[in-house]
Amino acid sequence: MRQLRLVGLNEDGTRLVLRDEPAKTDYLLPNDERLAAALRGDRARLGQLEINLESQLRPREMQARVRAGESPEQVAKAAAVPLDKVMRMVAPVVAEREYVVERARVAAIRRVGTDGPGPVLEPTVTERLSARGVAPDSVRWDSRRRDDGAWVVEVGYRLDGREHTAEWTYDATARATTPVDDEARALSGIKPPPGPVDLFGGDQGEPAGPVLTAAAALRLTPLRGGQAVLDPAEAAAGHDPAEDTDVELAEPALAAAGRRAAKRASVPSWDEIMFGRRRSRD
Repeated sequence: MRQLRLVGLNEDGTRLVLRDEPAKTDYLLPNDERLAAALRGDRARLGQLEINLESQLRPREMQARVRAGESPEQVAKAAAVPLDKVMRMVAPVVAEREYVVERARVAAIRRVGTDGPGPVLEPTVTERLSARGVAPDSVRWDSRRRDDGAWVVEVGYRLDGREHTAEWTYDATARATTPVDDEARALSGIKPPPGPVDLFGGDQGEPAGPVLTAAAALRLTPLRGGQAVLDPAEAAAGHDPAEDTDVELAEPALAAAGRRAAKRASVPSWDEIMFGRRRSRD
């Protein structure tokens, strides 16, 4: 490597003039922020400046992407810069994610409707995965921060040739974890909420259990104001309307016929024939 001697600044002061004495050749070095950081020995700032010039992503963007769950390798590929330069920027974020995982593994599992602290996350998950035949050392633990600021702890494992994941949110203040998905609830020993009841269990549409039909549940009582009325007590008792013979029909035509029949002349009594007048009733 050749030794260069500092001559001074160029005419406009934007570059340093360096000279190779044996070759009698001058070189120009930009007098910019990178040179100032190098002279101060600020390696972190110098690395940031190098990445800004070479990368398609700014250092803050790299850190945000790693904090959101991407690996440094993925960020280095997206930024089109060497991995070692990316690690200078994202190493604190990687350490932060590892710290969250460590704290969440020893945190309690929050269970709705129960008093007191729940079981610890890592032993509970390890026990249930071991029962399924998953080796504890093959389980992957990771964390990421969502857009809303909440930290999510993820457990990944392979079972029956398929990749599985389970997620919990981690509350650093309460030191508790909450299952996010069904897989996390199963590994936490929490039963899934009951779904809707299927009244028709077979393909033929047959009821899965005793279903009270409307015909068996309803009974018409005598008319009230021209409308049939439901008897709630008899409906609850499952009364069969087929046994009733005193049900009146709310037909306007029948009601009109009854009024006309009431107006017909009655057959004269014996007193009316003999004396020509209607006998008064006592």
